[in-house]
Amino acid sequence: MVLMAVGMRFWQEYKSALSAESLKKKVTHAVRVRRPKPDGSYELKHVSYEQVVPGEVAELAAGDLIPVWNLNDRLLQSVLCCVLC
Repeated sequence: MVLMAVGMRFWQEYKSALSAESLKKKVTHAVRVRRPKPDGSYELKHVSYEQVVPGEVAELAAGDLIPVWNLNDRLLQSVLCCVLC
């Protein structure tokens, strides 16, 4: 009886881990940034967090999440400076 319960619990945990990994792959995180055009104007683009470089201006709205684990110190300081200004 105990072995059967352990086996069922293992199977449920395994399936839930697979489901969680599948959901993680489907969710993407993006940010709106202003990127310069060759003519000197700016365009608004949606890019993933990995493609954001220091010096880009990110547009934040109410409820937007800032993934601190992806930001280096220089980028974090520039974001905080723009938010506080």
